[in-house]
Amino acid sequence: MANTPLRRLACATVLAVLAIPAGASAATTDYAAPGGAWNILTPGQAGGLIPSTNSTDQALMYDALTPLRGNITSSTITGGQYFKSEAFQIPAIADAGTKPGCFHPPGKALTTICRDSFGVPHVKTDSRSNGAFTMGYLAAADRKLLIEYGRGAGYVSAMSVPGINAFGLITNARKFTPGADAKKFMNDQIEAFRKPSGTTNTENEAIYQDFVSYVAGVNAWYQQNGTVAEKADIVANPWTVADVIAAYSFIGSIFGAGGGREVENSQFLSVLTRKFGATQGLRIFRDMRNSNDPESQVSSGTKSFKWNSQPTNTTVAGTPGSLLIDEGSKQSTFSRVTGALPDAPRKNYMSNALMIPAKRSTTGKPLAVMGPQLGYFYPEIVMEVDIHGGGYDFRGAVAPVGPYGLIGRGKDYAWSLTSANNDNVDVFLEKLCVPGGGTPTRSSKGYEYKGQCRAMTSVNAGDLARTGDGQGDNAARSVTYWESVHGPISGTVAVGGVPYAIASQRSTRGREAWSARAMADLTLNKVSSPKTFFSTANKFELTFNWHYVDYKNVCNFSSGRLPVRADGVDSSLPTLGTGNYDWKGFITQAQHPQSCNPTYSTSNKASGLILNWNNRPGKDWGAADDEWSYGPLHRVGLFSRLFKLKNKGKVNPADVVSVMNQAATQDASAVEVWSTIKSALAGASAPNAGAQNVYNAIDSWITNNDASRLDAEANAADGTVGKGKFDFPGVAAWDQARGRIIDAVLGGRLDSETLSALWRVSDGGGKTYTGAGPGYVSKDLRKLLGQPVLGSYTGFTTGNGVYCGAGVKSACQTALWKALSDAAPVLQSQFSSATPSAWLGNAAAERIEFPPLKPNGLTMRWTNRPTFQQIISFSKHR
Repeated sequence: MANTPLRRLACATVLAVLAIPAGASAATTDYAAPGGAWNILTPGQAGGLIPSTNSTDQALMYDALTPLRGNITSSTITGGQYFKSEAFQIPAIADAGTKPGCFHPPGKALTTICRDSFGVPHVKTDSRSNGAFTMGYLAAADRKLLIEYGRGAGYVSAMSVPGINAFGLITNARKFTPGADAKKFMNDQIEAFRKPSGTTNTENEAIYQDFVSYVAGVNAWYQQNGTVAEKADIVANPWTVADVIAAYSFIGSIFGAGGGREVENSQFLSVLTRKFGATQGLRIFRDMRNSNDPESQVSSGTKSFKWNSQPTNTTVAGTPGSLLIDEGSKQSTFSRVTGALPDAPRKNYMSNALMIPAKRSTTGKPLAVMGPQLGYFYPEIVMEVDIHGGGYDFRGAVAPVGPYGLIGRGKDYAWSLTSANNDNVDVFLEKLCVPGGGTPTRSSKGYEYKGQCRAMTSVNAGDLARTGDGQGDNAARSVTYWESVHGPISGTVAVGGVPYAIASQRSTRGREAWSARAMADLTLNKVSSPKTFFSTANKFELTFNWHYVDYKNVCNFSSGRLPVRADGVDSSLPTLGTGNYDWKGFITQAQHPQSCNPTYSTSNKASGLILNWNNRPGKDWGAADDEWSYGPLHRVGLFSRLFKLKNKGKVNPADVVSVMNQAATQDASAVEVWSTIKSALAGASAPNAGAQNVYNAIDSWITNNDASRLDAEANAADGTVGKGKFDFPGVAAWDQARGRIIDAVLGGRLDSETLSALWRVSDGGGKTYTGAGPGYVSKDLRKLLGQPVLGSYTGFTTGNGVYCGAGVKSACQTALWKALSDAAPVLQSQFSSATPSAWLGNAAAERIEFPPLKPNGLTMRWTNRPTFQQIISFSKHR
């Protein structure tokens, strides 16, 4: 890397990471390997309305790593240009008031906070309560902008208010004021948490007291540092434990939940049933669902973890607990939400973990490169804290909604999370009725449950502000909705012409505080082995994949309060809500996908590793109803492929970071499927020069340039974009051809109406970078070519069950060439040239920005990396 202003700034910044004021004492309980703990948090620690140096300094380092791709060395990690140290740093109590950057929080003479040059706070405290207080104080200091808007919106998240995207309230600066019903909902669950069996639970009560101290810290910061108006407001309307635990629910509502799209799935199946009949329509539906594809890559080895299995019925009638709704009958007006924001489409999850057991490590100690992708926002959702004393020994990422770390490290272990998207949300269809008799309509407020016509409950969640100054037409609007025994009502459908209400049941609703037990154990260093790690991770009721490393082990565990469903239910479809098909409990710890130190085969350089990129966690683990991409191709395969290409029996930290960073700029939708497309086209000539040009551009890009989407010349040092174009014509060619190829393959059997219905329901749009489409192409074309296929499609019995060309190879080839041919004039128009060398695309359009504030106009190159990432290894144990 040249000696650019970016490099000079990054060097100056990172080399100062350990510049804790003189007199700070070294940590005595840090068992990380020498030079073995590093991290990065983009864009930075600070999160004020007016950005400071620490708002964007780590973004510069983060962006500088991207163009190195797989060319990572040991000095890349340890040299101070791309990562900062994650070593423990414990200031002395006496440093407060005597050393620059060090101070006591108000009223805490035995607690000291010292900030380093990145703005990261390093804390020495004397008690657990003061540690929790300090975590609240720091949350207000570093994420005031976020928590102010998250305070009310957390109630929307916790209550699962229909029709509103709770996180969207924050990003759109919409204020929500919880009403009496919302506050009662939160306070009732807090009381149930403290006394789950009617008597006080000691562990839970200690956690509750931590939240009390945390809230005191938040309020203390406002009282000490707020504006005159803020100080007056915090006295009149102080933060409460209910506020914080409601905000705590954001973790689950955004990243820790799966399912809830059964109505949309049923609408797609209704289209298939109309066109192909009940039996064949269901077979096609299951081809596309990828519920349990035997070719999908899993993270927990070969052991079977059977859950959420797809039933074997041949028509929907074989699962009487699941309903096929009338096509086009969904209406969402029943929620009665006024002035609300619509639900946003699901984001693609991009968190990842690369775990290397000791036997695969050149150091003889396990290695981990891991982190969550929380989205590129300003301020970033999490902040960093290094805190010690009173039981605390933690450094890492902290969500500003509680007194514990979310992801990071303890004395002799570290952990991270990726979203698992396990199916913990189900839609129940409540059969509407009229109390006392009568014919129900969509507006009826009674529903059949266990033989009775029950009345729905009306809930007034609170007031949602409109944009503007809150006066006149911009005044707040009341948010009300109805609930059944299964949860909030979001609308109605018809089944055979009979009206049903749509209710959503989330397994963690009303239990937001319970997952804090896991975070407390990890932050307070109560984990000491894989056994205690598993039991701790199992306390976390949200659906996450956990990754753990200590000095001997790497392990993974997929968590969640996951329901056991009744017989006669297809979890891909809505469940009949009359009471006969309610959940039958929740799975046990042993039933969750989990593993440690997988076996290594010298003949397979990708074995013996734990790799996760939000892929399926375990064999025979059924995908959530909103997860369609667990097919034969998944972005986690990029990791396996790159480790094979390195062809090393043992790897060092630089090798692992190289794999992570190179995969981060690869187009996962192209890397492995293109070779199959080439094989299918072999022997058939291009119909015209345009089609051949598109083919050549894609082939050269994937074969010679590893499907890289990198804009190597882009420069974020001053907020500008360099060349602003992708380096290879194949990027633009593939972007235009990919969707056409997928449609060409499936179009051998499915018409345009059916395909449109599929892409509406398939996650990620199906044809996108992370969608299911490339996997459909791979499996179908391999079957056509007579190559090995597990889990062949069964939707059609003719033509060997192949979709493309209805199983006729020449017809499939014609369709594929047409897809490439149709892309050519679009590219010619886009770039005013039929010559591929001119198809360089607009990389500037894919620049990473930091909404909603976009501090200082900063942007970064496109990459697919965690927003908080650790590189860590331990040499010793307590």
